Amino acid sequence: MYLDKEGHSTDKKPSISGYGAFVNPSNKTAEYCSNKGYWQYNFTKYTTCGIINDVKFDKTKTMLLIQELLIAKPTQKIFIEPYLKKSLNLNNETKIRFHGCGAVRHDDHIHLQIK
Repeated sequence: MYLDKEGHSTDKKPSISGYGAFVNPSNKTAEYCSNKGYWQYNFTKYTTCGIINDVKFDKTKTMLLIQELLIAKPTQKIFIEPYLKKSLNLNNETKIRFHGCGAVRHDDHIHLQIK
């Protein structure tokens, strides 16, 4: 979820592809995975196809969205960066998962697994 320059909710995304515009470009998990040799972890920063909108991460609405997804019965897993889980105060250890260093980062998108 994002906010425009005036602080209003918007459906615009920062990049053309929807990938690579990380909430926090440098974080401990990204550094850890890169240092362990997982070159693909930060790879989506090269697939933005350009930044097209000056938008800001909407912490409040993102947290509310994920909380709604967590209470939905079909939701099995949500993959999101560990630092975002912490900063959004999300405490569901069963459904919220770290995707591991073998995947790409999940602070420019999330994955939702449903039944």
